[in-house]
Amino acid sequence: MKKLKLFVCLSALFWASGCSLDPMEPQDNLPPSAATETRSDDYFSTYDLALALIDHERSTLTTQQISDFCLELSGMMAIYPYLGPLMEYLYERTQATNFKLVLNIDSSINGRARFKLGDSYNTISFKSGEEIHGDNILEEIIHAAQFWLYGYRVMGESTKNIEFEAKLFMDIMYYQNSNNTNRLLWNINNSNGDIDSFQFVELYYSEFFTQICGNSVQRSFALDNFNFYVNVWGGEPLASYNPDFWPDMLGRFYINQ
Repeated sequence: MKKLKLFVCLSALFWASGCSLDPMEPQDNLPPSAATETRSDDYFSTYDLALALIDHERSTLTTQQISDFCLELSGMMAIYPYLGPLMEYLYERTQATNFKLVLNIDSSINGRARFKLGDSYNTISFKSGEEIHGDNILEEIIHAAQFWLYGYRVMGESTKNIEFEAKLFMDIMYYQNSNNTNRLLWNINNSNGDIDSFQFVELYYSEFFTQICGNSVQRSFALDNFNFYVNVWGGEPLASYNPDFWPDMLGRFYINQ
């Protein structure tokens, strides 16, 4: 447990947030066809799965950039076991509804990448072509899956909770992958002055992360107290906080796997 806490504390030194969520105004529901349940196994590889998520007519990335995006996702699916079920879920939803992802370059965004909700498609924007890689893709893909789980209204009313859940899920995948325990990252961005990054990790996140990676009882306890840690986290200070948010993505794609 001491080693785990050391990883968490060291992580604040190496990475600050560059990926974020840009929600629409809250609406009531998912797209009308989202309730349709389906499953398809007609993709031939994880690369093809990633390719099928993209709205190719609206996306403005070059053919090479789209290929890079899919290769990065395919590679991450190979090393992060928890990512596979989430990607399959995202694939099923996009195929059932044709509500796909538009990929583009937008130099005006804050940070390296951004996920934005839309009426008939969602958008992942990258600051530049050089940002189409690894962690930048991973967080925005997690946001895309969160959209299907929570819908417009919850995404709009719970932006801080959504961001915290996505970053926590990334940390869990990094830690659970034996090849990557030395690069455990926590996307700390405490800018509201209430508590600095190192205090948050030492006083709160280290204990919470130990619980979430523990046995079934510890994990359940951690989920029950999820919103407490979101509230004391100083990241995303202007984002909406929902004290009644339930981290269904963690339950579905981590706790219950």
